[in-house]
Amino acid sequence: MKIKSFKLDDNNRNWHIEETHFDNFNLLVGISGVGKTKILKMLEEVCHVATEGEHKLNGMAWQMSFEHANHEYEWALKSALPKQNFSKNPNQSSIVYEKIVMKHDNQTVMIVDRSDRCALAEFFHYPKRDLSM
Repeated sequence: MKIKSFKLDDNNRNWHIEETHFDNFNLLVGISGVGKTKILKMLEEVCHVATEGEHKLNGMAWQMSFEHANHEYEWALKSALPKQNFSKNPNQSSIVYEKIVMKHDNQTVMIVDRSDRCALAEFFHYPKRDLSM
């Protein structure tokens, strides 16, 4: 997988990474405290969400584009901060929206399109269940 661009907002920690574009070879250079490690930690957290699926998102939002197996993808996700007083699990944040799009041969295919109301995954539409009852 090759990451082409990355942008992240972590409202819980007040970390914001402006859209960054990557080439075949990249160096993160700068004096202490400018955010080199933040970029790597945020990329690691996004990779953890992609591979493990479980992570406390707590107000994170990102946009990234990447290449994999000769296909180009765009992934956007936004989560809400957890509701401290009303949630049965106070550490649980909710996903406001998530979209994953594949681009190949001048075609665009929606792979995942979910919001707090419904989800579309691989052409199947799943209504969100109300878990508050």
